[in-house]
Amino acid sequence: MLETVRLLKGTGQGRVRGEFKIGCNLCGHPGKVHGGVTATAFDTTFGWSCYLTGQKEVQAEFPIQFFTANLEVNYRTPVPCGETLVLHTRQVGREGRKLWLEGVATDAEGKLKYADASALFIEVAPKEQSAG
Repeated sequence: MLETVRLLKGTGQGRVRGEFKIGCNLCGHPGKVHGGVTATAFDTTFGWSCYLTGQKEVQAEFPIQFFTANLEVNYRTPVPCGETLVLHTRQVGREGRKLWLEGVATDAEGKLKYADASALFIEVAPKEQSAG
């Protein structure tokens, strides 16, 4: 299970720090967090970065939403369960409705790199959200 999750706005455009303390019930191998949990942590933190971008542009009752179009995670070393996974994400580009992001996942001290990731999110206008 996820024991704690914190998402903190960083300084600069679209910078977010995510902190995920991951218990031992989410292991792929004994004592090692399943890679899908790391990918979920990136997707969540990237999504928060997109959310912060959209809020200054729209009215509260019709927020712009972003959806993941592509998420690529490069695993560097297994994450031990019981540790806090710290993600630092940032926006690296925007063109029309497309928003590109990058991030890195480390241990709490920032010394050990567990993974890095990149993502493409697509902005969806309120009227497109209700279609379907």
